[in-house]
Amino acid sequence: GAHQDEFGGCLTQDPTVFVPNLWHDDVMVVLPNSPFAYRTCWSTPQHDWDKTQVYNNTIYTASKKAVVEITCDRKKITLPKFKEEGNEPGSQWFPDYPDNTQLVDSIYQLLGNWAQ
Repeated sequence: GAHQDEFGGCLTQDPTVFVPNLWHDDVMVVLPNSPFAYRTCWSTPQHDWDKTQVYNNTIYTASKKAVVEITCDRKKITLPKFKEEGNEPGSQWFPDYPDNTQLVDSIYQLLGNWAQ
């Protein structure tokens, strides 16, 4: 069965029932220039959680060498391939960092007056 430390989400008291939290609209800037272990698959035979619970995330990495990977059944799959299968709609991977102006602007948009 699923264990809470293996997945991003919540478990009920029944260890066979997994109900993941929503994970969406996040921006991640990954610093190491090596493959990025982004997350594990969340879907089960009964639910397509990867199509409904995780979406619209943006991931920036240093280069194409720092590919974004999802682990499904102990096999690694790249985010672009995962998306081709209909998973994680709206999420994007950019193999280059945003410029400083874009990064600062996004911080101000997120935090508003708190960032000043």
